[in-house]
Amino acid sequence: AQDRSRMTFSESRLTCTLEATDDAVLQLHNSAVEPYPADLEGTVTRFAAWDQALLVADHTTVTTSPAAGGEGVIAVVWAEPSTWPPAEDEPVQLWGTVAMFGDASAPSLAGWWIDAIDPWGRRTRVTEGSGNVEDDVLGTWSDPVRGARLVVTLEDATGRRVSAFRELDPAPVPRAVDTGARRRP
Repeated sequence: AQDRSRMTFSESRLTCTLEATDDAVLQLHNSAVEPYPADLEGTVTRFAAWDQALLVADHTTVTTSPAAGGEGVIAVVWAEPSTWPPAEDEPVQLWGTVAMFGDASAPSLAGWWIDAIDPWGRRTRVTEGSGNVEDDVLGTWSDPVRGARLVVTLEDATGRRVSAFRELDPAPVPRAVDTGARRRP
């Protein structure tokens, strides 16, 4: 991706170098980034952000070599409830990673927040932070709702924002129960 382009991949398996340059944004959701078949260690195949580009790995595994230069930033998001579905009236801890990486000249992560949007469209702030969190507790969702969408937003020191989301299983649909009763004509 280059210039001001924006590319999004969802539920994809990519076996190539992925690079974003200039002011491009490259987003991967629920995907896998793997090395070229001939690059068994993943040392040649790159996952890179250069210039002012943003590269977002949202619930995406990356087994290639990360690289960044200039103000290029790689944002990593992986947020999951510790238990799902939740027990009735029980809070749920959110675990995962919310982080931005780049070289010394890249803008740092200024802040992040997680909102829950319930099936009726109501948005509630669940938790927020100001630094990288890697494979740890992100916060506690005090009133979890089945069928909600978790939206994680990261903002760097220049004000650029990226968002990632996680759809949570909806409440089960009640099944019709056959009572054996029949209607008489």
